[in-house]
Amino acid sequence: GDVTREKLIQAILDAQLTDGGWTLSGENADPDMTAMAIQALAPYYKTNETVKAAVDKALDVLSELQLATGGFGSWGTE
Repeated sequence: GDVTREKLIQAILDAQLTDGGWTLSGENADPDMTAMAIQALAPYYKTNETVKAAVDKALDVLSELQLATGGFGSWGTE
C-alpha cells in the first residue's frame, strides 16, 4: 500500500485513547507511549488543528500522570 505522511499521522491519531493518552496495551494511558506520540505529532502541531487538539489533550494527561517526585511511572518503574 502507499504510505503517506497524512496516513501515518492519522494512524497515530486513531490510536489515541478516549482519556487522551496512548498505550501499548490495555485501556489506560502510558506516559512513555503518550510522550512518544506527542513527539511524533509535534512537527504538525502549528499547522494541523486536529493534531493540536490531540496533543493538547495528551499534555493534560501527562500532567495528570506525573508523580510527586516530578518523574513518571511506566511498567512499574519511575
